[in-house]
Amino acid sequence: YKNGHRTIDNAISGFNLLILDFDNDATINEVSDYFKDYEFLIATTRSHMKEKNGKISERFRLILRLDKTLYLNKEQYSLFMKKIINSLPFKADNACVDISRMFFSSI
Repeated sequence: YKNGHRTIDNAISGFNLLILDFDNDATINEVSDYFKDYEFLIATTRSHMKEKNGKISERFRLILRLDKTLYLNKEQYSLFMKKIINSLPFKADNACVDISRMFFSSI
């Protein structure tokens, strides 16, 4: 991010990780089975299996490394993430679709 400040307008284009956040409606087993033909990592979040808003759920992130680095502007990134999330057979967190939530890898 420009000036080390994480905002939509400060995001620098270019990412090669796809990270999806799951908070309530999907399980690690469901997501793992769906992505079984891909290399991926799953990392639980600090609220995994803890009560949040009156519900105890598996809360985790799915991390997929992309074959290529994608260079998208903030509108393109948001549309890209929305299309991926909407194509899944289970609910991912659609609050994480703006470019300020993008992750960079060091590879």
